[in-house]
Amino acid sequence: MLQKAVIALVLSSCMIGLCVCIPTRIAGDLAILRLCNASSTVSLDTVNSVLIHRDMHHSHAKTDALKCFLLCIYVEYGWMDRDGGFELHSIRSALQAAQVPQDRIEMLSYGCTAIESSSPCNRASIFTECFWLHTANGLQEATAGPAMK
Repeated sequence: MLQKAVIALVLSSCMIGLCVCIPTRIAGDLAILRLCNASSTVSLDTVNSVLIHRDMHHSHAKTDALKCFLLCIYVEYGWMDRDGGFELHSIRSALQAAQVPQDRIEMLSYGCTAIESSSPCNRASIFTECFWLHTANGLQEATAGPAMK
């Protein structure tokens, strides 16, 4: 059951170009998501609901478990440390590898990490909301190039 949610999360990440969608990478992504779900149990319905709505204000997204699940994912990918600090070099490297335009990288790596909350889980949740806000449709358009628009 969790595997379906994990695949949905991996695929949503791949749609914006933040991971390399190859079998060994997907297996690693699944392992990370299983690990994070073991430490911060989140129901399949919650994960699917948040992914479908891509909205951290959705009622299912307000749980501490989901916020800490997101923190765990970011820690495992090297985007955050367990204290809620952002690893800007890792974030920027991943975005550059995904060929995200430089202005978008600046916004995502600096604007979305300027968070006043001291709670690591809340910081992960707020970052996710900001990241989604600045990647919804615009990231695909920005990386498509003039011929694709």
